[in-house]
Amino acid sequence: MEYFYTLLLTYKYHILLPIAIVEGPMIIIIASFLASQGILNVYIVYIIAILGNLIGDTIYYCIGRIGRHTFLNKYGKYIGVTDARVRFAEEHYKNHLIKTIFFSKMVNAGIEVFLVTAGVVKVNFKKYITVITLIEIPKNIVIVAVGYYFGASYVKINEYFHNSAIAIIFVVAVGFILFLFLKRFRKAPKDI
Repeated sequence: MEYFYTLLLTYKYHILLPIAIVEGPMIIIIASFLASQGILNVYIVYIIAILGNLIGDTIYYCIGRIGRHTFLNKYGKYIGVTDARVRFAEEHYKNHLIKTIFFSKMVNAGIEVFLVTAGVVKVNFKKYITVITLIEIPKNIVIVAVGYYFGASYVKINEYFHNSAIAIIFVVAVGFILFLFLKRFRKAPKDI
């Protein structure tokens, strides 16, 4: 993180957008802290935070959209991606797009899988980018505010982001395993 801090001090806005596309919340927290010190402008940091996320999310979507034809159709069977699973994902995104994207953006761990999948199942791009934008606007207000007011503690904040993401992934994984177990248990024949 010290490296990003030094980069931002040296190159300011010129480096913020490229790093925001790749790194996300932590770089915005550091940039917001620098804004609180008068080094950067908090409004420009906020705009760049949104743009960085939109560009990054668009790249993931395009990887899924293009990769469906070039990669998944050829190699998907080797990694467990079948036509039935793609159809299931298509139906899921069709019925639960907002909830799925919202959940993935709030967890902020493994989000790439959800965004690439949106491309794979050919979610309407206009709808996709609208949902992403509506989520990013308030989310980045919070991230910028945290950085602005508590940015000096960015190492500790990063640890909280990491720990909360791990905890959420663990809970989801346990819930999923429990769901599969109960589903199998209910289908077991009864000896009566």
